[in-house]
Amino acid sequence: MKHTLLSFGAVSLAFSGGLLSGASLVGSARAAGGGPYAALDTLARAMTTIEGQYVEAVEPRALVDAAVRGMAESLDPHSVFLDPDAWRSLQDRNEGRWFGVGVEIRPDPLGARIGRVVPGGPADLAGVQPADLLVAIDGQELAGRSLEQVGQGLEGERGAPVRLGLLRGQERLERTVVRDQVVAPVVDAALLAPGQGYARIEHFRQRTAAELAQALVALEEQGGRPLEGLVLDLRDNPGGLLEEAVAVVDLFADEGLIVETRGRDGQVVEAHAARPSPGDRDLALVVLVNGMSASASEIVAGSLQELGRAAVVGTPSFGKGSVQQVYEFEDGSALKLTVARYHLASGRSFTPGEGVEPDLVVPLDQAPAAARARLEQALDRLPPAEAQALHADLARVAEGSDDAHAADVPWEGSLAERLAIDPQLRAAWDRVRAAP
Repeated sequence: MKHTLLSFGAVSLAFSGGLLSGASLVGSARAAGGGPYAALDTLARAMTTIEGQYVEAVEPRALVDAAVRGMAESLDPHSVFLDPDAWRSLQDRNEGRWFGVGVEIRPDPLGARIGRVVPGGPADLAGVQPADLLVAIDGQELAGRSLEQVGQGLEGERGAPVRLGLLRGQERLERTVVRDQVVAPVVDAALLAPGQGYARIEHFRQRTAAELAQALVALEEQGGRPLEGLVLDLRDNPGGLLEEAVAVVDLFADEGLIVETRGRDGQVVEAHAARPSPGDRDLALVVLVNGMSASASEIVAGSLQELGRAAVVGTPSFGKGSVQQVYEFEDGSALKLTVARYHLASGRSFTPGEGVEPDLVVPLDQAPAAARARLEQALDRLPPAEAQALHADLARVAEGSDDAHAADVPWEGSLAERLAIDPQLRAAWDRVRAAP
Protein backbone atom coordinates (compact mmCIF):
# COMPACT_ATOMS: atom_id res chain seq x y z
CA MET A 1 0.00 0.00 0.00
CA LYS A 2 1.52 3.30 -1.12
CA HIS A 3 0.92 6.68 0.46
CA THR A 4 1.30 10.30 -0.62
CA LEU A 5 1.28 13.34 1.65
CA LEU A 6 -0.98 16.19 0.61
CA SER A 7 -2.11 19.49 2.06
CA PHE A 8 -5.44 20.54 0.50
CA GLY A 9 -9.78 21.30 0.06
CA ALA A 10 -20.50 16.70 3.97
CA VAL A 11 -22.02 14.10 5.01
CA SER A 12 -25.57 13.95 3.66
CA LEU A 13 -28.06 11.79 5.52
CA ALA A 14 -31.36 11.10 3.79
CA PHE A 15 -34.27 9.66 5.75
CA SER A 16 -37.13 8.47 3.57
CA GLY A 17 -40.49 7.05 4.52
CA GLY A 18 -42.19 4.22 2.64
CA LEU A 19 -43.80 0.81 2.85
CA LEU A 20 -42.31 -1.65 5.31
CA SER A 21 -43.02 -5.34 5.00
CA GLY A 22 -42.52 -6.78 8.48
CA ALA A 23 -39.08 -7.35 9.95
CA SER A 24 -36.65 -10.24 9.74
CA LEU A 25 -34.08 -11.24 12.32
CA VAL A 26 -30.84 -11.51 10.37
CA GLY A 27 -28.59 -12.43 13.25
CA SER A 28 -26.87 -11.10 16.28
CA ALA A 29 -24.56 -8.16 15.62
CA ARG A 30 -22.74 -8.76 18.89
CA ALA A 31 -19.52 -10.64 18.45
CA ALA A 32 -18.38 -12.81 21.29
CA GLY A 33 -15.92 -11.00 23.49
CA GLY A 34 -16.53 -7.61 21.84
CA GLY A 35 -13.34 -5.84 20.80
CA PRO A 36 -12.64 -2.95 18.41
CA TYR A 37 -13.74 -4.88 15.31
CA ALA A 38 -16.86 -6.51 16.71
CA ALA A 39 -19.00 -4.21 14.53
CA LEU A 40 -17.53 -5.84 11.40
CA ASP A 41 -20.03 -8.62 12.02
CA THR A 42 -22.83 -6.08 11.58
CA LEU A 43 -21.20 -4.73 8.42
CA ALA A 44 -20.82 -8.19 6.89
CA ARG A 45 -24.40 -9.14 7.74
CA ALA A 46 -25.73 -5.87 6.30
CA MET A 47 -23.84 -6.40 3.05
CA THR A 48 -25.01 -10.01 2.80
CA THR A 49 -28.62 -8.98 3.43
CA ILE A 50 -28.51 -6.17 0.85
CA GLU A 51 -26.82 -8.40 -1.73
CA GLY A 52 -29.37 -11.17 -1.27
CA GLN A 53 -32.61 -9.34 -0.51
CA TYR A 54 -32.52 -5.85 -2.06
CA VAL A 55 -35.17 -5.37 -4.75
CA GLU A 56 -32.50 -4.98 -7.45
CA ALA A 57 -29.19 -6.77 -7.93
CA VAL A 58 -26.25 -4.93 -6.38
CA GLU A 59 -22.59 -5.62 -7.09
CA PRO A 60 -20.65 -6.50 -3.92
CA ARG A 61 -17.83 -4.16 -4.99
CA ALA A 62 -20.29 -1.25 -5.16
CA LEU A 63 -21.37 -1.98 -1.58
CA VAL A 64 -17.77 -2.13 -0.36
CA ASP A 65 -16.94 1.18 -2.05
CA ALA A 66 -20.04 2.79 -0.56
CA ALA A 67 -19.16 1.52 2.92
CA VAL A 68 -15.59 2.85 2.76
CA ARG A 69 -16.81 6.14 1.28
CA GLY A 70 -19.31 6.52 4.11
CA MET A 71 -16.66 5.82 6.75
CA ALA A 72 -14.34 8.46 5.28
CA GLU A 73 -17.04 11.09 4.91
CA SER A 74 -18.09 10.61 8.54
CA LEU A 75 -14.65 11.81 9.72
CA ASP A 76 -14.22 15.31 8.29
CA PRO A 77 -14.81 17.17 5.01
CA HIS A 78 -11.31 16.41 3.70
CA SER A 79 -11.16 12.65 4.23
CA VAL A 80 -12.52 10.85 1.18
CA PHE A 81 -12.45 7.49 -0.57
CA LEU A 82 -11.20 7.68 -4.16
CA ASP A 83 -12.18 5.00 -6.65
CA PRO A 84 -9.49 4.13 -9.23
CA ASP A 85 -10.68 6.78 -11.71
CA ALA A 86 -10.81 9.53 -9.07
CA TRP A 87 -7.36 8.59 -7.75
CA ARG A 88 -5.83 8.68 -11.24
CA SER A 89 -7.46 12.06 -11.81
CA LEU A 90 -5.96 13.44 -8.58
CA GLN A 91 -2.52 12.12 -9.54
CA ASP A 92 -2.80 13.72 -12.96
CA ARG A 93 -3.69 17.06 -11.39
CA ASN A 94 -0.76 16.91 -9.00
CA GLU A 95 1.50 16.20 -11.97
CA GLY A 96 -0.05 19.06 -13.96
CA ARG A 97 -2.00 17.06 -16.53
CA TRP A 98 -5.56 15.82 -16.78
CA PHE A 99 -8.33 15.20 -19.28
CA GLY A 100 -11.04 17.78 -18.98
CA VAL A 101 -12.20 21.12 -20.32
CA GLY A 102 -9.49 23.42 -18.95
CA VAL A 103 -11.19 25.72 -16.45
CA GLU A 104 -10.86 26.62 -12.81
CA ILE A 105 -14.13 26.68 -10.89
CA ARG A 106 -15.28 28.30 -7.66
CA PRO A 107 -18.31 27.39 -5.54
CA ASP A 108 -21.67 28.96 -6.27
CA PRO A 109 -25.16 27.99 -5.02
CA LEU A 110 -26.32 27.48 -8.62
CA GLY A 111 -23.36 25.33 -9.66
CA ALA A 112 -19.88 26.75 -10.14
CA ARG A 113 -18.37 30.06 -11.19
CA ILE A 114 -15.77 29.84 -13.97
CA GLY A 115 -12.48 31.34 -12.82
CA ARG A 116 -9.47 31.02 -15.05
CA VAL A 117 -9.88 29.52 -18.52
CA VAL A 118 -6.69 27.81 -19.68
CA PRO A 119 -5.55 29.61 -22.86
CA GLY A 120 -5.86 27.33 -25.87
CA GLY A 121 -7.67 24.69 -23.82
CA PRO A 122 -10.94 22.99 -24.80
CA ALA A 123 -13.20 25.45 -22.97
CA ASP A 124 -11.32 28.43 -24.39
CA LEU A 125 -11.72 27.07 -27.92
CA ALA A 126 -15.46 26.57 -27.29
CA GLY A 127 -15.99 30.18 -26.17
CA VAL A 128 -16.30 29.69 -22.40
CA GLN A 129 -15.29 32.87 -20.59
CA PRO A 130 -14.11 33.74 -17.07
CA ALA A 131 -16.98 34.74 -14.73
CA ASP A 132 -19.48 32.56 -16.64
CA LEU A 133 -21.75 30.72 -14.22
CA LEU A 134 -21.80 26.97 -14.91
CA VAL A 135 -25.34 25.79 -14.10
CA ALA A 136 -25.69 22.51 -16.01
CA ILE A 137 -23.61 19.64 -17.39
CA ASP A 138 -25.12 17.48 -20.12
CA GLY A 139 -28.56 18.82 -19.26
CA GLN A 140 -28.28 18.07 -15.52
CA GLU A 141 -28.77 21.14 -13.33
CA LEU A 142 -25.95 21.68 -10.83
CA ALA A 143 -27.71 23.64 -8.07
CA GLY A 144 -26.84 22.16 -4.69
CA ARG A 145 -23.94 20.03 -5.91
CA SER A 146 -20.52 20.23 -4.30
CA LEU A 147 -17.56 21.69 -6.12
CA GLU A 148 -16.00 18.21 -6.23
CA GLN A 149 -19.11 16.79 -7.90
CA VAL A 150 -19.11 19.57 -10.49
CA GLY A 151 -15.41 18.97 -11.17
CA GLN A 152 -15.97 15.26 -11.68
CA GLY A 153 -18.68 16.05 -14.21
CA LEU A 154 -16.24 18.13 -16.25
CA GLU A 155 -13.60 15.42 -16.44
CA GLY A 156 -13.82 12.45 -18.75
CA GLU A 157 -12.22 10.53 -21.57
CA ARG A 158 -10.19 12.35 -24.17
CA GLY A 159 -12.35 13.26 -27.16
CA ALA A 160 -15.64 12.88 -25.27
CA PRO A 161 -17.94 15.92 -25.69
CA VAL A 162 -19.70 17.57 -22.78
CA ARG A 163 -22.52 20.14 -22.96
CA LEU A 164 -22.13 23.04 -20.58
CA GLY A 165 -25.08 25.19 -19.56
CA LEU A 166 -23.84 28.68 -18.74
CA LEU A 167 -25.24 31.94 -17.46
CA ARG A 168 -23.44 35.02 -18.79
CA GLY A 169 -25.14 37.91 -17.07
CA GLN A 170 -28.83 37.25 -17.72
CA GLU A 171 -28.24 35.25 -20.88
CA ARG A 172 -28.45 31.43 -20.83
CA LEU A 173 -25.89 29.82 -23.15
CA GLU A 174 -24.92 26.29 -24.09
CA ARG A 175 -21.44 25.32 -25.23
CA THR A 176 -20.27 21.88 -26.36
CA VAL A 177 -16.70 21.26 -25.26
CA VAL A 178 -14.57 18.32 -26.39
CA ARG A 179 -12.47 17.03 -23.52
CA ASP A 180 -8.75 16.85 -24.10
CA GLN A 181 -5.53 16.68 -22.14
CA VAL A 182 -5.02 19.97 -20.33
CA VAL A 183 -1.51 21.03 -19.47
CA ALA A 184 -1.51 24.35 -17.66
CA PRO A 185 1.54 26.08 -16.21
CA VAL A 186 1.21 26.50 -12.47
CA VAL A 187 3.22 29.74 -12.29
CA ASP A 188 2.27 32.90 -14.18
CA ALA A 189 4.96 35.60 -13.99
CA ALA A 190 5.47 39.08 -15.43
CA LEU A 191 7.39 42.29 -14.76
CA LEU A 192 5.68 45.09 -12.89
CA ALA A 193 8.68 47.32 -13.58
CA PRO A 194 12.42 46.77 -14.10
CA GLY A 195 13.65 44.90 -11.03
CA GLN A 196 10.13 44.32 -9.69
CA GLY A 197 8.27 41.13 -10.53
CA TYR A 198 4.88 39.50 -10.14
CA ALA A 199 4.27 35.76 -9.87
CA ARG A 200 1.02 33.91 -9.34
CA ILE A 201 0.96 30.33 -8.10
CA GLU A 202 -2.36 28.69 -8.95
CA HIS A 203 -1.82 25.38 -7.17
CA PHE A 204 0.97 23.56 -5.36
CA ARG A 205 1.70 20.52 -7.48
CA GLN A 206 4.89 18.70 -8.40
CA ARG A 207 7.79 21.02 -9.38
CA THR A 208 5.95 24.22 -8.37
CA ALA A 209 9.01 25.60 -6.55
CA ALA A 210 11.24 24.76 -9.51
CA GLU A 211 8.82 26.49 -11.90
CA LEU A 212 8.79 29.58 -9.70
CA ALA A 213 12.59 29.68 -9.51
CA GLN A 214 12.83 29.40 -13.30
CA ALA A 215 10.20 32.11 -13.75
CA LEU A 216 12.16 34.52 -11.55
CA VAL A 217 15.33 33.91 -13.57
CA ALA A 218 13.37 34.56 -16.78
CA LEU A 219 12.06 37.87 -15.36
CA GLU A 220 15.60 38.95 -14.57
CA GLU A 221 16.72 38.12 -18.10
CA GLN A 222 13.73 39.99 -19.49
CA GLY A 223 14.37 43.09 -17.36
CA GLY A 224 18.12 43.00 -17.72
CA ARG A 225 18.72 43.34 -13.96
CA PRO A 226 18.29 41.35 -10.73
CA LEU A 227 14.91 41.33 -9.06
CA GLU A 228 14.70 43.63 -6.05
CA GLY A 229 11.04 43.07 -5.23
CA LEU A 230 8.30 40.52 -5.88
CA VAL A 231 4.54 40.27 -5.48
CA LEU A 232 3.68 36.60 -4.87
CA ASP A 233 -0.01 36.13 -5.62
CA LEU A 234 -1.65 33.20 -3.79
CA ARG A 235 -5.24 34.38 -4.11
CA ASP A 236 -7.71 31.63 -5.08
CA ASN A 237 -4.96 29.04 -4.48
CA PRO A 238 -6.60 26.01 -2.79
CA GLY A 239 -3.36 24.32 -1.72
CA GLY A 240 -1.78 21.08 -2.91
CA LEU A 241 1.47 19.36 -2.06
CA LEU A 242 2.99 20.20 1.30
CA GLU A 243 6.59 19.63 0.19
CA GLU A 244 6.18 22.14 -2.63
CA ALA A 245 4.84 24.78 -0.23
CA VAL A 246 7.90 24.21 1.97
CA ALA A 247 10.20 24.47 -1.05
CA VAL A 248 8.63 27.79 -2.09
CA VAL A 249 9.20 29.26 1.39
CA ASP A 250 12.78 27.96 1.29
CA LEU A 251 13.41 30.05 -1.86
CA PHE A 252 13.04 33.21 0.23
CA ALA A 253 14.33 32.13 3.68
CA ASP A 254 17.65 30.66 4.74
CA GLU A 255 16.85 29.72 8.35
CA GLY A 256 14.00 29.15 10.76
CA LEU A 257 11.16 26.64 11.17
CA ILE A 258 8.73 26.75 8.25
CA VAL A 259 6.08 24.31 9.43
CA GLU A 260 5.64 21.17 11.44
CA THR A 261 2.88 18.60 11.25
CA ARG A 262 1.42 17.15 14.44
CA GLY A 263 -0.53 13.92 14.45
CA ARG A 264 -2.65 12.21 17.05
CA ASP A 265 -2.09 13.45 20.61
CA GLY A 266 -0.11 16.40 19.28
CA GLN A 267 2.97 14.35 18.44
CA VAL A 268 5.28 16.01 15.90
CA VAL A 269 5.30 13.91 12.73
CA GLU A 270 7.48 16.12 10.53
CA ALA A 271 9.32 19.41 10.92
CA HIS A 272 10.52 21.47 7.96
CA ALA A 273 13.09 24.24 8.35
CA ALA A 274 14.58 26.68 5.86
CA ARG A 275 18.14 26.03 4.74
CA PRO A 276 20.60 28.33 2.99
CA SER A 277 21.20 27.61 -0.69
CA PRO A 278 22.76 29.47 -3.64
CA GLY A 279 19.32 30.09 -5.15
CA ASP A 280 17.85 31.89 -2.11
CA ARG A 281 16.20 35.22 -2.96
CA ASP A 282 16.88 38.19 -0.70
CA LEU A 283 14.35 40.67 -2.05
CA ALA A 284 11.37 42.73 -0.91
CA LEU A 285 8.45 40.32 -0.86
CA VAL A 286 4.69 40.84 -0.57
CA VAL A 287 2.25 37.91 -0.56
CA LEU A 288 -1.35 38.35 -1.70
CA VAL A 289 -4.08 36.18 -0.13
CA ASN A 290 -7.87 36.09 0.01
CA GLY A 291 -10.66 33.92 1.38
CA MET A 292 -9.99 31.26 -1.26
CA SER A 293 -6.32 30.87 -0.27
CA ALA A 294 -6.14 27.65 1.69
CA SER A 295 -3.88 24.97 3.12
CA ALA A 296 -0.49 24.94 1.36
CA SER A 297 -0.91 28.57 0.29
CA GLU A 298 -1.56 29.48 3.95
CA ILE A 299 1.63 27.68 4.95
CA VAL A 300 3.59 29.83 2.48
CA ALA A 301 1.94 33.11 3.45
CA GLY A 302 1.91 32.44 7.19
CA SER A 303 5.47 31.13 7.35
CA LEU A 304 6.95 34.00 5.32
CA GLN A 305 5.02 36.41 7.52
CA GLU A 306 6.25 34.83 10.78
CA LEU A 307 9.83 34.57 9.51
CA GLY A 308 9.76 38.30 8.79
CA ARG A 309 10.41 37.68 5.10
CA ALA A 310 7.16 39.01 3.65
CA ALA A 311 4.27 41.33 4.26
CA VAL A 312 0.85 39.86 3.57
CA VAL A 313 -1.76 41.93 1.73
CA GLY A 314 -5.40 41.22 0.88
CA THR A 315 -8.14 39.67 2.98
CA PRO A 316 -7.96 36.83 5.57
CA SER A 317 -7.31 33.39 4.10
CA PHE A 318 -9.70 30.44 4.35
CA GLY A 319 -8.25 28.65 7.37
CA LYS A 320 -7.45 24.99 6.65
CA GLY A 321 -4.91 23.51 9.00
CA SER A 322 -5.24 19.80 8.26
CA VAL A 323 -2.92 17.54 6.29
CA GLN A 324 -4.13 14.59 4.23
CA GLN A 325 -2.21 11.46 3.35
CA VAL A 326 -3.26 9.24 0.47
CA TYR A 327 -3.08 5.48 0.96
CA GLU A 328 -3.23 3.61 -2.34
CA PHE A 329 -4.72 0.11 -2.35
CA GLU A 330 -3.89 -2.82 -4.59
CA ASP A 331 -7.04 -2.44 -6.73
CA GLY A 332 -6.11 1.14 -7.74
CA SER A 333 -8.45 2.86 -5.27
CA ALA A 334 -7.17 5.10 -2.51
CA LEU A 335 -8.11 6.67 0.80
CA LYS A 336 -7.32 10.35 1.35
CA LEU A 337 -7.23 10.60 5.12
CA THR A 338 -6.60 13.49 7.50
CA VAL A 339 -3.56 12.38 9.49
CA ALA A 340 -2.18 15.57 11.02
CA ARG A 341 -2.52 19.30 11.47
CA TYR A 342 0.17 21.73 10.52
CA HIS A 343 1.55 24.37 12.85
CA LEU A 344 3.72 27.35 12.05
CA ALA A 345 6.81 28.27 14.09
CA SER A 346 4.66 30.17 16.59
CA GLY A 347 2.56 27.05 17.17
CA ARG A 348 -0.36 28.60 15.31
CA SER A 349 -2.61 26.46 13.14
CA PHE A 350 -5.68 27.45 11.13
CA THR A 351 -9.37 26.65 11.31
CA PRO A 352 -12.17 27.73 8.95
CA GLY A 353 -12.70 31.45 9.35
CA GLU A 354 -9.38 31.88 11.17
CA GLY A 355 -6.68 31.91 8.53
CA VAL A 356 -3.73 34.16 7.79
CA GLU A 357 -4.41 37.74 8.85
CA PRO A 358 -2.95 40.23 6.35
CA ASP A 359 -0.59 42.95 7.54
CA LEU A 360 -2.55 45.25 5.24
CA VAL A 361 -6.23 44.45 4.74
CA VAL A 362 -7.42 45.53 1.29
CA PRO A 363 -10.88 44.42 0.13
CA LEU A 364 -11.07 43.63 -3.56
CA ASP A 365 -14.40 45.39 -3.93
CA GLN A 366 -13.82 48.78 -2.33
CA ALA A 367 -17.20 50.23 -3.27
CA PRO A 368 -18.90 49.15 0.01
CA ALA A 369 -16.04 50.59 2.07
CA ALA A 370 -16.14 53.85 0.14
CA ALA A 371 -19.92 54.06 0.50
CA ARG A 372 -19.65 53.42 4.24
CA ALA A 373 -17.04 56.19 4.57
CA ARG A 374 -19.30 58.65 2.76
CA LEU A 375 -22.21 57.69 5.01
CA GLU A 376 -20.13 58.12 8.15
CA GLN A 377 -18.99 61.55 7.02
CA ALA A 378 -22.62 62.51 6.46
CA LEU A 379 -23.63 61.14 9.86
CA ASP A 380 -20.99 63.26 11.56
CA ARG A 381 -22.89 66.36 10.43
CA LEU A 382 -26.12 65.25 12.14
CA PRO A 383 -27.17 66.00 15.74
CA PRO A 384 -25.35 63.61 18.13
CA ALA A 385 -28.39 61.58 19.23
CA GLU A 386 -29.61 61.04 15.68
CA ALA A 387 -26.10 60.25 14.43
CA GLN A 388 -25.59 57.69 17.20
CA ALA A 389 -28.76 55.81 16.26
CA LEU A 390 -27.88 55.78 12.56
CA HIS A 391 -24.32 54.66 13.31
CA ALA A 392 -25.82 51.64 15.11
CA ASP A 393 -28.01 50.91 12.07
CA LEU A 394 -24.99 51.15 9.80
CA ALA A 395 -23.06 48.68 11.99
CA ARG A 396 -25.95 46.19 11.80
CA VAL A 397 -26.03 46.48 8.01
CA ALA A 398 -22.27 45.87 7.89
CA GLU A 399 -22.61 42.75 10.07
CA GLY A 400 -25.32 41.39 7.80
CA SER A 401 -23.10 41.76 4.73
CA ASP A 402 -20.42 39.33 5.92
CA ASP A 403 -21.86 36.44 3.90
CA ALA A 404 -22.17 38.43 0.69
CA HIS A 405 -20.45 37.01 -2.39
CA ALA A 406 -16.87 38.26 -2.54
CA ALA A 407 -15.78 39.99 -5.72
CA ASP A 408 -13.92 37.78 -8.18
CA VAL A 409 -10.23 38.47 -8.77
CA PRO A 410 -9.81 39.97 -12.27
CA TRP A 411 -7.35 37.42 -13.63
CA GLU A 412 -7.86 38.18 -17.30
CA GLY A 413 -6.02 40.84 -19.27
CA SER A 414 -2.47 42.14 -19.18
CA LEU A 415 -0.77 42.97 -15.90
CA ALA A 416 -1.11 46.68 -16.67
CA GLU A 417 -4.86 46.28 -17.27
CA ARG A 418 -5.26 44.33 -14.04
CA LEU A 419 -3.35 46.92 -12.02
CA ALA A 420 -5.93 49.48 -13.10
CA ILE A 421 -8.87 47.50 -11.69
CA ASP A 422 -7.36 45.36 -8.90
CA PRO A 423 -6.88 47.37 -5.67
CA GLN A 424 -5.22 44.44 -3.89
CA LEU A 425 -2.60 44.07 -6.61
CA ARG A 426 -1.96 47.83 -6.63
CA ALA A 427 -1.57 47.89 -2.84
CA ALA A 428 0.88 44.97 -2.97
CA TRP A 429 2.98 46.68 -5.63
CA ASP A 430 2.96 49.93 -3.68
CA ARG A 431 4.26 47.99 -0.67
CA VAL A 432 7.06 46.46 -2.75
CA ARG A 433 8.08 49.83 -4.16
CA ALA A 434 8.12 51.39 -0.70
CA ALA A 435 10.44 48.71 0.71
CA PRO A 436 13.98 49.96 1.49
